[in-house]
Amino acid sequence: MKRLLTIFLIFAAHAEAQTPVRHAEAVSTAPAPRPFSFADAIAIPAAQGIRYNGRWIPPGESGAWVMDCSNTSRWLYREVRGIDIPRTASDQYEWLRARHRLWRTGPNERALRKRLRPGDLLFWEHTYKPPRRPPVTHVMVYLGLDGRGRMLMAGSQGASGPDIYQFKPGKKMGGYRFFFFFHRDGRFVAYGRP
Repeated sequence: MKRLLTIFLIFAAHAEAQTPVRHAEAVSTAPAPRPFSFADAIAIPAAQGIRYNGRWIPPGESGAWVMDCSNTSRWLYREVRGIDIPRTASDQYEWLRARHRLWRTGPNERALRKRLRPGDLLFWEHTYKPPRRPPVTHVMVYLGLDGRGRMLMAGSQGASGPDIYQFKPGKKMGGYRFFFFFHRDGRFVAYGRP
C-alpha cells in the first residue's frame, strides 16, 4: 500500500510539472490593481480639479459621474475596497442601518478618535433642506489622523470638490433657512462601517 501511494505521488508530481503556466496568461487573468488607500484614490479626481457636482469620467467608465458627496464616496469604495455601495448619502445611511453597521453619535471628538476607523462613512443631517426622512444629506470617508494629529476625511464638498479635508465633528456644515428667518445648521450625526 505504501509503495502504491509513493507511485501515485510521483505520478501526480510529474503530471503537474508537465502543465506549463505561461506568465502572460497569469498576468492577463489577474484583477486590475486597486489604489492602495482612500487617500491614493481621492488624489485621482482631485488632480483633475473637478468641482462639487462636476462631471467626471472615472477610469474604466464610459459615462460621466456627477461628483457630489455620495457619488464620490461610492466611487472611492468601489476603487479601494471593490464594494458597490448605494448612490445617495441617505441610501448609504439606510443600507448600513439595515445591516447594523451604523452608529448614531454626537460630535464628541475625543470619543470619535477612539472609535473611528479608516474607511468609515461619516454622515451629516440638514446640510441642505432634505426632501426625506431621516434628513441625512452629506457623507464623507474617514481617512484617519495625519502627522499633526488632525482627523482627515475624503470626499466632495463645497466649491472644492473631490479632495481631502479636515474632519471637525463639531463644525456646522451647510444648513438652510426655514419659517421666515429661522436657520437650521447641518451637523454630524453618525458613522458607519461597510
